[in-house]
Amino acid sequence: MTTTLAGLAFTANARTFADTIGWVAKHLPHKPTHPITAGILLTVADGQVNASAFDYDTAVTATLGIDSDTAGRVLVPGKFLADVTKTFPDKPVTVTTTDTTMVVTCGTAKLTLPLMVVEDYPALPATPPTVGTIAAVDLAALIARVGVAADVAGNKGLEFLRGIHLTFGDTLEATASDRYRAAVGVATWQPVAGGAETALVPAGMLIDAAKTLDGAGNVTVSCDANLLGLAADGRHVTTRLMNNQFPIHATRTFFPGRSEHPATVPTRDLIAALKRADLVRADKTAPVVLEFHGGGDVVTVGAHSGGTAAVTDEQVACDYDGDPVTVRFNPLYLADALTALRSERAELHITHEYRPVQVTSPDDADLAYQHTVVPIRSLS
Repeated sequence: MTTTLAGLAFTANARTFADTIGWVAKHLPHKPTHPITAGILLTVADGQVNASAFDYDTAVTATLGIDSDTAGRVLVPGKFLADVTKTFPDKPVTVTTTDTTMVVTCGTAKLTLPLMVVEDYPALPATPPTVGTIAAVDLAALIARVGVAADVAGNKGLEFLRGIHLTFGDTLEATASDRYRAAVGVATWQPVAGGAETALVPAGMLIDAAKTLDGAGNVTVSCDANLLGLAADGRHVTTRLMNNQFPIHATRTFFPGRSEHPATVPTRDLIAALKRADLVRADKTAPVVLEFHGGGDVVTVGAHSGGTAAVTDEQVACDYDGDPVTVRFNPLYLADALTALRSERAELHITHEYRPVQVTSPDDADLAYQHTVVPIRSLS
């Protein structure tokens, strides 16, 4: 076997090659601050090619079986390679390299790419110790549901709100909050003793990584004081942890448990009513008003627009035996909570018009997922 930085030659299946390159390319930085990070690193050895991307914070690698008797590595423009290979016909792909170019041939299609300087590419981070394994579908569901409460866009100003806090115990617990809402969920997994106990992970990255690994079998989760790793079916994601301290104990106080008299509503109907009420609001800081009638069988959902005098006043079926109470919400926050619940019915645990309202499913006896929304105090 010949080992070289160029002079590589291998053959692969067109579809799996395009899928592999495409998955890695999704993790390339949109606006790279370092031009070298726009490349995909191809490392060939032992009948496999590892395609990698790294932006100094997050590294991804996907492994693909190939037919080759050469070994080495090259760096190529990543997005362009991904865009072209996804158009290839379902025929074998042949890749060869010279000192300055990579030639990709598939049927009558032929692509020549300039090579980037592979020696300038940063070293990929090592995989941290394993802390447990979890079904990919369970990880994707857990992170997606909790992630809706994170300040992914960074609009709330506090850095730690942009993260999802993970607790590695007998179960895998995820928590997120943007101060106006919070979510916590747990999932069954197989923990490995002796590893890290907690991690604060950038929410956007974790949500995307868990989603892209969905459909795999099991995900191996690895973590130390600096890095989190996820690996499944030959695909690996490693990212730097956030240095901030997440107020996990304070956040848990937002989840007091089920109330004695929850308001039980059909989830889809209330979501639809909230979205219609949101359309009426001219001022998107104005609340949508929910009136819960003690001993009644409906909740009234209302909103108004000062500019057009448009008004919505809708009744949704509701089973509620508590005292009458009026609560004002950001309708999108409450709709997000109800959607993440993934249940036909929802329980709203209301203790006061200004206290956080906990949202749970009546079918979730163990409270595997909970979401709270802070009401709006303003009457405008």
